[in-house]
Amino acid sequence: MISSPTASLTSGRLIRLKSEPSPTQIEEFKQHVKETGQPETFTTITTSKAENLEEAKILWKFTLDRKKRPNWDEAPCPICSPVSPKYLSGFLVWFPKENCIRAIGKECGRTLDKNWHREVRAFKIREEDEARRQYILQKLHTVPQLISEFETELATAKRQHSVWRDLKDRCPAIVQHLRDNMGEDLRVSRRSRNKTLSSSNGTSNYYETRIGKAQGYAAVRRDFPNVREIKSSIEHLEAISHGSNSHEISVRLQVMSKKEQRAIEKVIKLSETKLDRVKQRRHDFLSFFSDANIETINRWATDQNTSMYFTMKLNKNRKCLEVSCQEFSLETIRLRTII
Repeated sequence: MISSPTASLTSGRLIRLKSEPSPTQIEEFKQHVKETGQPETFTTITTSKAENLEEAKILWKFTLDRKKRPNWDEAPCPICSPVSPKYLSGFLVWFPKENCIRAIGKECGRTLDKNWHREVRAFKIREEDEARRQYILQKLHTVPQLISEFETELATAKRQHSVWRDLKDRCPAIVQHLRDNMGEDLRVSRRSRNKTLSSSNGTSNYYETRIGKAQGYAAVRRDFPNVREIKSSIEHLEAISHGSNSHEISVRLQVMSKKEQRAIEKVIKLSETKLDRVKQRRHDFLSFFSDANIETINRWATDQNTSMYFTMKLNKNRKCLEVSCQEFSLETIRLRTII
């Protein structure tokens, strides 16, 4: 790979390479920088002054650990400061006109070429493309498992949706009342036995008492999006599924267009986010039907100062929620094995 070092007309050395460094050789440079903080001492680095950046290509972006450098100084830059400290953030750059690599300061290229920002931008795009490719290699074989998890969640979501719909249809006023009050602590207003109370809002004969905080807002919200979101996620995941064989995925990735890769990355990331959200809603929904939560709601809803009187009760086998109020004697909501 390396020819004999050639003396430079300027300070430093010129080491010509047979070809652009391979990923393995770039990794060697990365390891050297990580261990020593001295890019200028890498075996095949050229330290002679660079005269132009025509066709130069950025291979890697790095930041030096000053504490690892001999004098805690900055590294010299073969563009603007070949023999004195200049930078801590830099680029490893391939110079095809000279068949060599140099480590230059991150901002130094602009002093030699006003269009250097174009290569910096091109490097950023290459970095993003490579990061996307690695992400797909790591994640695409997990898509079948993601689909399976969504299908499991879908079965639960359908049962929860039935309970949500029954509760909303049979007890609309109570559901609305809970929805309006569950965002904050459940409170009731009590009349003061003493003199009129003063506050920043003026005077009043009433004060608020905190009963407790209710859980499970998903059970009374205006809509229940889990079923819809899960079905949509399954549909998108099935469209990008390439099986679970990592080797086959690697081969297929070689012929994928950048547009396809971006689409796959987006679907997987969105699906993982949606799966977390779906699970959170499922747990939140279930928390509404816990004994402690029902007790808190009942203490609030049966307080002598409550604005709407009602009671909720889980029957003995916990298969039904019994709801009663002044407007109707009793409504029974089948829980459909959700708890």
